[in-house]
Amino acid sequence: MTTGKHAAAFGQALENLAVVMENRMPAHVHLVPHPTAAEALIGGTSPRVMSLDGRFQFVLVPRPGAVPEDLFSPQADPTEASPLSPLFSSVSFADVPGHWQLQGYGAPHYTDVQYPFPVDPPRPPSENPVGCYRRAFVWEQPEGTGRTHVRFLGVDSAFQVWLNDVAVGYSEGSRLTAEFDVTDAIRPGANLLVVLVAQWSKGSYLEDQDQWWLSGIFRSVDLLARPAAHIEDVWVRADFSPAGGRLQVTVRPAEAADAGPTAIRLALHHKDGTVVWSEERPAASVEETVVADLPGVRPWTAETPFCYDLVVELVDARSGRSLEAVRQTVGFRTIRLQAGLLTVNGVPITFRGVNRHEIDPDRGRGVTVASMEREVKLMKRHNINAVRTSHYPNHPAFLELADRYGLYLIDEADLETHGMELSDHPNLLSDDPAWEALYVDRLERMVARDRNHPSVILWSLGNESGFGRNHRAMAKRARVLDDSRLIHYEGDRDGAVVDVLSRMYLPVERLREEGEREEPRPFILCEYGHAMGNGPGGLEDYWAVIESLPRLQGGFVWEWKDHALHKPGYPADTYFYGSDFGTEPNDGSFVVDGLLFPDGQPSPGLAALKKAIEPMRVIAADWEQATLSCRNRFDFRSLAGLILEAAVYEDGVPAGTSRIPLPDVPPGGFGVISVPLMKEGRGSSSLRWLHVSLREPEATPWAEPGHEMAWADVIDPRPAESRVTAAAPRRLPVSARQHGDHVVAACGESRLTFSTAEGRLVAWTHAGVPLIAGSPGLTVWRAPIDNDVRAARHWRAYGVHRLLRDLRRVETVTDGAAFELRTEERYAPAGFMWALKATVLYGLQPTGRLVIEIEVTPEGDGPDTLPRLGLEWRLPTEFANTCWLGLGPEETYADSQAQGRLGIFERTVDELYVPYVRPQEHGNHTGTRSLSVSRPGGPGLFVSAPSLFDWSLSRFGAAALERARHRHELEPDAALHLRLDAGQHGLGSASCGPDPEPAHRFYNTARRFSFTLSVR
Repeated sequence: MTTGKHAAAFGQALENLAVVMENRMPAHVHLVPHPTAAEALIGGTSPRVMSLDGRFQFVLVPRPGAVPEDLFSPQADPTEASPLSPLFSSVSFADVPGHWQLQGYGAPHYTDVQYPFPVDPPRPPSENPVGCYRRAFVWEQPEGTGRTHVRFLGVDSAFQVWLNDVAVGYSEGSRLTAEFDVTDAIRPGANLLVVLVAQWSKGSYLEDQDQWWLSGIFRSVDLLARPAAHIEDVWVRADFSPAGGRLQVTVRPAEAADAGPTAIRLALHHKDGTVVWSEERPAASVEETVVADLPGVRPWTAETPFCYDLVVELVDARSGRSLEAVRQTVGFRTIRLQAGLLTVNGVPITFRGVNRHEIDPDRGRGVTVASMEREVKLMKRHNINAVRTSHYPNHPAFLELADRYGLYLIDEADLETHGMELSDHPNLLSDDPAWEALYVDRLERMVARDRNHPSVILWSLGNESGFGRNHRAMAKRARVLDDSRLIHYEGDRDGAVVDVLSRMYLPVERLREEGEREEPRPFILCEYGHAMGNGPGGLEDYWAVIESLPRLQGGFVWEWKDHALHKPGYPADTYFYGSDFGTEPNDGSFVVDGLLFPDGQPSPGLAALKKAIEPMRVIAADWEQATLSCRNRFDFRSLAGLILEAAVYEDGVPAGTSRIPLPDVPPGGFGVISVPLMKEGRGSSSLRWLHVSLREPEATPWAEPGHEMAWADVIDPRPAESRVTAAAPRRLPVSARQHGDHVVAACGESRLTFSTAEGRLVAWTHAGVPLIAGSPGLTVWRAPIDNDVRAARHWRAYGVHRLLRDLRRVETVTDGAAFELRTEERYAPAGFMWALKATVLYGLQPTGRLVIEIEVTPEGDGPDTLPRLGLEWRLPTEFANTCWLGLGPEETYADSQAQGRLGIFERTVDELYVPYVRPQEHGNHTGTRSLSVSRPGGPGLFVSAPSLFDWSLSRFGAAALERARHRHELEPDAALHLRLDAGQHGLGSASCGPDPEPAHRFYNTARRFSFTLSVR
């Protein structure tokens, strides 16, 4: 193999700050050229676009200097199957779009903050793998073609293009479009495209986002056939005011001296196919701007995403023949700062958003349009109205979907230098004028590509890159290119250039302080609610503050989807994270932090978010008047036209239903809803409540008819009007016999064996069937969740995970009517003086019920909080069915209870399992009134308590969950684990954000609780 001019030029460009690009065409809006206006309006595939996606011949070399010159030889037979002889004895391939690390070349590498290479900007490491892509294709030039372009939608990290051994150009900026004119290099028939992609470049210092480092051509590659005179760019500005819409269209045609005179035809189409407005005028030599006032158009918002289609056609002025046509989505809306608030069409909005990376467990960032559409529909079904494209411009199709379905976007520049913080120079690159051109280039290309999308509300100057002169230059350039939007950048803490201030992961009280601060600009949480593993908790607390202070205009949960990847040879439900690919340094499972599991299925955290941001909230109930007071949390929609489905439940049994058309409660307003059903069916039930559900009566683009948007459970506080005297429970004699250091207590068909030596219940049978598989015991530990990162450190420092039981006293009492075993116990870790003193009473009553009363008192200087406190039972594995009255069916914790509906629910132990990528505590249920755990066709245990309790049932104990690093490493224990708890510590967001709010922490204080168990 030989090296030469190709590798030399490429290698030099990778570290030269003066080289941002070579021969790349000026940035412009994403266009799909069609031969005629009619075809452009229909959309879809175009005969003037040839996709080069597919299998490329591929070789990975260790550094630019190792790129073989023979690679560029055009002598090979131009078919995909032709070998790269004499380079290879066999042909290797890579798929485009795709990342080579996910196709068997190298390994995925995950870091959060730290750069994965030595920090010496602008130099990439000398050992810098280069992916050499080679594609032979046949070009059948469409009629009328005058220019041919090749367009790359995304290549990581820097690349150079050669066509038929002609140098085409060079580009950086991994998540941005790069387009090159290849007219002089392409030829009819056989062609050879060669693309060199460097894993690292100077641009890598600007792409240190919290995600996988993955390389290659990961978005589509297209050849565009353009007439000599064609549409180079279109800028659409569609403003809205009470008077209607104002449409401003600027068309920049490409110059073609020999093409003759041309004209521009513009037509704005309603979704019903009618033409709302049209105009034709001669094409200017540079650009042409047309302005039209359209009083009858409908506005665009995320809640009412009404879109029009603008078709721009370039025609021969003499014959009227169409030369080229393109379509752009138009939404009429105006973004302004008014009275210190961000407004859309004059109305302050609230971002109910998420941060979204592009990720797929097999394709990495090479996501498909179909998967994007599924995600957008799922967002809409969960009341999400906004996305921050963290931390780079997303695929152009995602923006189109946001336009059509209705999402507000913070479009973020492909810029993050987070790793510079570890060198104590967070502003080093951002304040260095030598890097200014690279910073501004990324901003220009984003704005030029995306400025026609109504969904884009804010331009973001990047993420976690300190702050400096280069951000000022970006902001200045953004306002020149597009002054119709506002600017965001969290790193601009002093508000030097931004219109909207933001912070990440503020505790609730700090957020309240920010909302009360005198400041003429609004505030958002660009990241909050870190959804890593089991969580986030506390979303309701955030939203209570957000809605109480107008300056707080919402936030974006971190983040939308887990980033775990597949590995060849493993089942499809097996996922891997940062420390699983042999790469150093790495940040382990920190990349698994989404509201969706890697396969796109919602986690319980998404249900919690949907509830926290639901568009209608019941705030009071008047049972005597049969009315509900509600707040409309929409920004633009009235509640009129929506349906409220209502049902009254008595002790969990439906007692009546109704369907109520809602009145005209204006957006942001309060209203009263009459629910006559509240007066009906009141009887002797001990628990009566009203469940209401807000629903869309008709189908929407993202949901079926009847889609639920919000719900509430309202308990009737009044006592029952009458009481039916219940039959007295059957009373049976209780016997107790001593057998050495065991006592067998019996009542009816139940036999309970207690060890007086151990002070425990060691066996329980009913009609000869074992009900337990081991002694219940007082426990406080849980398998730490990802959000326990600080709490678990605190607990471990006090030895909470290794408490030892010290039995101090055992006493038994029997009088023929009942049996009692009372113990005094002390739980403490070796080496510490603090402890939990416990008094436990087991009482077998003549009704056959087992009552367990527990009193726990801390002593000494112990931890502030505990993970949990309760009894853990081991049950035979066949006791796999549960039925409970309480909150469900999703798991709930102290700070995620709002997502739990009140009802009677049935689940198997396997359905209760929550498949977090890294196993951890899961499946808890708060607010429980009663619980049964049973086996098919046999007796089961029924649990009740004088106060609400927590419970969970799992095949895995805390030790097994804590030991496993991945879900596929979990081995079921020999028995099921039933936990009955007085309470648990909240979830919080401390894997990156704050601990649970004080009200949701499980403090280490004196507690008394009890449970009653019976056989049913």
